[in-house]
Amino acid sequence: MMRALILWLGTMLKMVFKLVWKWRGHETIRILLWKITTKVLITNLFRRHRHLTQDDLCPICGLEVESILHALRDCDDAQCLWRSLVPCGLGSEFNNLDLEHWIIWNMKNSLGSFDLKD
Repeated sequence: MMRALILWLGTMLKMVFKLVWKWRGHETIRILLWKITTKVLITNLFRRHRHLTQDDLCPICGLEVESILHALRDCDDAQCLWRSLVPCGLGSEFNNLDLEHWIIWNMKNSLGSFDLKD
């Protein structure tokens, strides 16, 4: 069971990395996407795990731990921006995905559908 989960996670990460490097956008954005998907984007949660800070709360809202998903999607300020960009009918799907699926969803919806098996 654990081996199957590890294999599935590895396949998911390969698919996300492939999406990131195939993306036809600015190189700076591609590097940001890579940092997000490899979970090395520096947040207060990242800093606390490395004993660089005692405070892992979001500096914007101060209410929740600043994870990557919180900083990019779940913080109230980020939610305000996303509400203006995401079509109304897609809000619940958009807001309930984990990080990897959220990145895939965003990239597929901005690029259109393309084959991930290449």
